[in-house]
Formats: sequence, C-alpha cells, structure tokens
Amino acid sequence: MKPHSFVPIILVAIACGTACDQRSPEVPEHHAQTPNAKAPNAKDPSIPALNAAEFEAALFDRLAAHVWDNNVSGAFGHNERLSLRRDGTYHWKRRSDVTERDQSGAWNFVVSGKTTGVVRLSATGDLPFAFVDEKLCVVGIRFVRGEPMAYTEKEKKITASDLKPVPARETTLRLAATAWVKTNSFEDYRLPDRLEFSADGRYTAQYRGGACRHGGLWGLEFERNGRADPGRVDFFTWADEHSCDLRPSGAKGVSVYPLTFSGDLLLIAESYAPVDKKPTNNIFIFDRYYNSMRTRGEYAGKLTAGQPTKIEFAHESASGDDYDLKSLEIEFPKQTIGEHGPQVQGELKWVLRKDLSGRKAKRDAPYRHTVEVTPPFAGPGWFYIRPIYADWSQSYDGYQSYGVTIAE
Repeated sequence: MKPHSFVPIILVAIACGTACDQRSPEVPEHHAQTPNAKAPNAKDPSIPALNAAEFEAALFDRLAAHVWDNNVSGAFGHNERLSLRRDGTYHWKRRSDVTERDQSGAWNFVVSGKTTGVVRLSATGDLPFAFVDEKLCVVGIRFVRGEPMAYTEKEKKITASDLKPVPARETTLRLAATAWVKTNSFEDYRLPDRLEFSADGRYTAQYRGGACRHGGLWGLEFERNGRADPGRVDFFTWADEHSCDLRPSGAKGVSVYPLTFSGDLLLIAESYAPVDKKPTNNIFIFDRYYNSMRTRGEYAGKLTAGQPTKIEFAHESASGDDYDLKSLEIEFPKQTIGEHGPQVQGELKWVLRKDLSGRKAKRDAPYRHTVEVTPPFAGPGWFYIRPIYADWSQSYDGYQSYGVTIAE
C-alpha cells in the first residue's frame, strides 16, 4: 500500500447506498435547504415548528405494525430482526456465526418529518430512521417488513402518546445544546466548519464560511453486543442531497465516526468546539487507531510558505496503556485533484524528523514538546504527521493526513 493511500479509521465513512437511499429521503419543509443558499438555523425562531402530531400517529402505526427483518445469505450472511411493539418494548437481535446484537428494553420516538425521526432505544441509542418506500432504514440498515405483529384488543388501542418517555442520552443533549465550529481549516473541501444538531434528529452543516449548506439526519449508538470496545459511541449522519463535498465522488450514504470528547472539544472526523468557546489558535487532534495514543497539535496563524511555524504537540494515552515514543515526522506534499479526489503530487519527503526516544505518553501525563516546521510551497497540499511508538499492533507506520491550503 502506498503511504498516501492510507485512510485513518476515524475518517472512514460507511456508505450504505446499497442498503438504503444514498441521501436522506426527505427534507421537511421547515428544514428545507439548498446548497450555496442561506440555510435556516435549526434554532432560528423564524422557522415554524414542526407539527409532530400530524405525522406521529401514522409513523407509530408503521413502526409497530410488523417485525422488521434484514437477512443476508451466504458465508458472510446474518439474520437480523427488530421488533418495536405498541406497548413500548423492543427487541433487536442480529446473529451471524456469533451473536452480534441482542438488546431489548423500552422505546419511544421523535418525529422530524412525514417519514423520518429518531427512535430512542433504551439499551441501544438515539438512532435516526426513515421510511423509504416500504423499507425501514435505521442508521443505514435496510429492514423489510416481516410477519405482522400479534396484538391483543387492548394493545391495539395503544397510541403513540401512551408510550413511556425514553429520555435522550446526555451526549445527545450536549450536542444539541450549542452550535459546533471546527477548530482548524483542514479538509475544508469536504468537512463542514459549523454543525448544528436538533433533538428531533435533524442537523445542519455549513462549509467554507457559509458558501454551502445542507441538512440531514443524525444519531448516536451507545451499545452493541459482541464488539471489542463496548464503551464506544458511534456518531451517524445521513445527509440530504448536496454538493458541498468538492470531491468528484462526494460523500454518499450513511457516515459513521467514533465520537469522543477532549475537554470541551468534540471529536468526530475533526475537532469541533462549542461556538462560544472557539479557541484562538488552530487545534487538531487525532488518534490513529482509535482508543490508542491521542495526539494534539496547536499553532497560531496560518501555515505559510517559507515561514517557520511553531506547533505545540501533546501525546497522550487514550487507552490507559503507556506508549513508548520513538519519533515524530512531518511532511508537506503537494496536492492535485484527480478523478477520485485529492491526491499526492511528487515524492514523499519528510521535512521534520524528531527523535522522541525515552519519552512516554500516559493517560494523565501527556508528553508535550514543540517543533518548528516550514512549508516549502504555497497552494493546495497535504499536512502529514507521523508519531511512531513502540510495541504496537500495526505492521506499518501509518500517518495522519490533512488536506490544507498553504498561504503565500
């Protein structure tokens, strides 16, 4: 594998176009937006409130009428079944050669449109859903109708208003409480610089200072059986149709990122700060292999060709293990836009190699140091950062890559 083709895990987006529509299927009128036009703020009082009661009864009946199945045959197949009963209980089970999920508890939902909303599952998370034709899509998983639910006469009279509340998780409320702004200008050709989340499962994203905006569905998954990192929180988005991502292929389908916080900063693909706490300096944070060693960098001003920039680094354990540092390397390759998006132009030559032998990165005692780097050119480029530490499981020394524009 060529070095510049490495994709870090925190930036991987799962495209579920084969499972559900590649774009969020509905933009409610009160959330309607078009790229390159001024889009309403999710909390803007000028936006009329959604009349949830108009759609609530119909959505409840559709959600609870049938068992929902997602079965795939073959060597890598699975059997998956989701039951949302009128009495407010649910069961979600998925099995392949092992049990991947077996969860049950209470459920409720919040309406965001005629066919969309958030289903709150007490043992799973706050997940966006949408009906696409006769299919039910939950975070990109396509369910088809199974057998009808069996109900007593008493259960048939239960309505959506009879469901017991399932409170939104603390993380959901934290994200919806403020707008979030990116703490650097990296990857601005594809990542939003401002995000706003609504508790009804809608979000708005702004790119390049407002040059482009779109909406979509969002949600969080907190628990899943059988995975190695049970404390992990996954953040999902399902974007409306848009052209804000400047890559030729764009970003399609459902995207999922591990979600963590570092102090006040939200880490989802990039670092975002509450709008009223945006730092003065540029800050970037990454963990190359999720829940391993987290690296934070901070610098003032712009990256400028021929001008030295001081970057303050802190390397900290995110897993609880101590990491024996070996070195830090930095490079600024040139960038071109090819058929499949940004690519490296020319040879990869590291402009900085710093020996970190004998230093350790610990959870509560990060190793801090400062380096000075000088970008060799102006224009579109890559900012490559490679911290190397001993005794890790990777068979190659991967690096973090950021698309940047270097000033003249």
